[in-house]
Amino acid sequence: MKYLVAGGKRTGTTLLCAILANAGADFGFPRDREWFRGSGDYEHDIMIDNYKYLKRARMAQPVSDSFAARQQRKIESNMKELLSQVDYIKYPPLSQYLPIHMKRAGFDVRLLITVRQFNTFAMSAVAKSGGSFSELKDIYLDTYKTNLLNLYLYGGCAVLYEDIVDHGKTDWAERVSQVTGIAAADLLQARDDLIKPTTSRNAIGDVTIDRECDELYATYAGLAERNFEADRKKQHAGKS
Repeated sequence: MKYLVAGGKRTGTTLLCAILANAGADFGFPRDREWFRGSGDYEHDIMIDNYKYLKRARMAQPVSDSFAARQQRKIESNMKELLSQVDYIKYPPLSQYLPIHMKRAGFDVRLLITVRQFNTFAMSAVAKSGGSFSELKDIYLDTYKTNLLNLYLYGGCAVLYEDIVDHGKTDWAERVSQVTGIAAADLLQARDDLIKPTTSRNAIGDVTIDRECDELYATYAGLAERNFEADRKKQHAGKS
């Protein structure tokens, strides 16, 4: 079984990877790598190389099936190489398009989806890289609506960023443990070792900036209380 940590940038994917890695997950990096708020890490070089093929395949799909297919074959070749080396991968940009390529490369995949409230996601994204409201909304909706479908198809669980950083919340670790087999106690210890409680002086979590994004987050908040099994009847067969 292989695991994909999926989500948007600035939604806690790196934090969850650091927790998993420090608890024993194999991302192809040494354990106990330093993590700090604002960082982005745990993207394997092969996955970084794959990004250009993902972009090309998506851009080519409406105009050239043959060119898109060539890019997809490169993605799947890279997936075979990468997943022969590691059990866990992470790459937030376009991560919602990866599960099918992992499956076609011959691997069963489970998703660990990190979700963050839209307001704090958008504030963090603007503080880090700039951007506009409309761009961030499109990214958020595409990422999490597509991954909602992936969750039902491939199985796994959703984890709220707000739960990971709240030292009083522990249920998320039990669900991740059930998906991955990593002990919940090890996940919680890794979380507690990595992050210290902080409080934003300009919290905007309760302000409605976009109702559609807030409703999508609420959907995930409900789904985060359960784990999902893969629906193999709806999956296309992978290539061995």
